[in-house]
Amino acid sequence: MSFKSTWATFRNLLRALRNGEFLLRIRADKYYMHIMYLFLLMWVTILLSLQVDKTLTRAGDNQAAFIFGIGVDYSIFVMHGL
Repeated sequence: MSFKSTWATFRNLLRALRNGEFLLRIRADKYYMHIMYLFLLMWVTILLSLQVDKTLTRAGDNQAAFIFGIGVDYSIFVMHGL
């Protein structure tokens, strides 16, 4: 490939991007449902990751409260002889 043909291809690419025809030129419309399905899967993955992080943070806070006795009422243990 010569520089002239490379430059023409690059200009053609920029023109397609500007006109909004790039996805049509690379035939992405043929795979539209696959692209939407991938987007949905990535969105669900991020959402589940955030929920797991929130749950693990809550569990860590509860474990720290249990180990260090933060907010624990010890009168229950004394009352039952434990």
